[in-house]
Amino acid sequence: MSALTQFELRKLMRRKSALFGLLAMLLFALYGSVVEALQDGPSYDNHGEVNGMAVIPLEKKHVQAFAGPLTPKVFENALQGFRAIRDDPANLGVYRPDIGGRVLTDEAFYKVYPYDFILDFIREVYSPFGQHNYYIVDNLSPESLNHFYEKRMERVRAYLSKDYAYGNYSAADKVYYENMNAKISTPFRVDYTGGWQTLFRNSSFIFMIATFVICVCTAPVFASEYQTGVAAIVLSTRHGRGKAIYAKLKAAFTFATGMFLFGWLAFTASVFAVYGVSGWNASLQTVGRSYLLSPFPLTALETYLWLSLLGYLGSLMMTGLTLLFSSRMKSPFSVIVCTVVLLFGPMFISESKTSRLFNHLLALLPGKQVRNIDAFRGYELYHLFGWRVPQPYMIGAVAVLVALLVVPFAYRGFRKYQVV
Repeated sequence: MSALTQFELRKLMRRKSALFGLLAMLLFALYGSVVEALQDGPSYDNHGEVNGMAVIPLEKKHVQAFAGPLTPKVFENALQGFRAIRDDPANLGVYRPDIGGRVLTDEAFYKVYPYDFILDFIREVYSPFGQHNYYIVDNLSPESLNHFYEKRMERVRAYLSKDYAYGNYSAADKVYYENMNAKISTPFRVDYTGGWQTLFRNSSFIFMIATFVICVCTAPVFASEYQTGVAAIVLSTRHGRGKAIYAKLKAAFTFATGMFLFGWLAFTASVFAVYGVSGWNASLQTVGRSYLLSPFPLTALETYLWLSLLGYLGSLMMTGLTLLFSSRMKSPFSVIVCTVVLLFGPMFISESKTSRLFNHLLALLPGKQVRNIDAFRGYELYHLFGWRVPQPYMIGAVAVLVALLVVPFAYRGFRKYQVV
């Protein structure tokens, strides 16, 4: 790193906004892990409802009883354990006309709850498409559970074949996603993934905060030079229209990298300190019920790495756009206003109910990009020059492309400033 770049980097790091940004990211990291854990629940043991931090070891105990490959035998054992309690008349309470039978008493529910982690997968796959029938496990035969993975693929096909107002999947798209699902290793691997669930659930919030902090801190890179009159001095020097500008750009992206890593890794460390790291090799499809139909052949750790990369690329894209605004505007405040509109504005734009193309373009805007975890649950394809590109990969590609395209314009914007 050149002396000029180090000088520009120190200028960024010494600003009060950098310190406040670090503190803000640290506080939000703690809020997203410790505070959320304190509000966790409910879970259940034999004595009743459990809430707060006590939920974590209890849920870990329930889930890790089934840790390993999610085979038909695991489903059968869970169903038999549930049925042994469910079929005892002493465990049944009031009659429910809507289900045509009696439901479990509270005490019996506490006993069957440890099986719910596995039973929920069964309910999700064996329920009619578009429904989640909680009581379907009351009537399933153990033999039918041998076809769990085939039934899952039936639900995938039903989703792809459904009629959508904003456009249906083509036959080629369906084949693409069926082939993608075929690459998922079966049987799925299960483990306690409370920490990974928390990381995934709060990733968009942390990415948004980190990106906003970076935008605020890098807004003055060029604009403050105009405001203070330093631009005239810098540009009149020997390297003012060359190396000095490169140094500012490199320092800004280096600073953005450091700030993003601090915010994301601080959050990751605090989550793992509370929940533990178990479940890193669990299949993405078992991290939670909402991921069960995900077409991506990834583990929890691999998904985390993809999220980290996409979040980082998104922050670099916004850094590039902030530098572009900074090179064209005469005050950091104006730059911050523009970046805030660009970053937060798309959050208030609703998805179209009639145009898939509009939704695809909307998902690529900065305020929507940070929600990249949603892309790993969905079946959105971009068609580009005959290629089919899943949404997460398109998000990353667009972020890289925008960052690369705007940097030369930011460079020229400051370089062509007329010294009076």
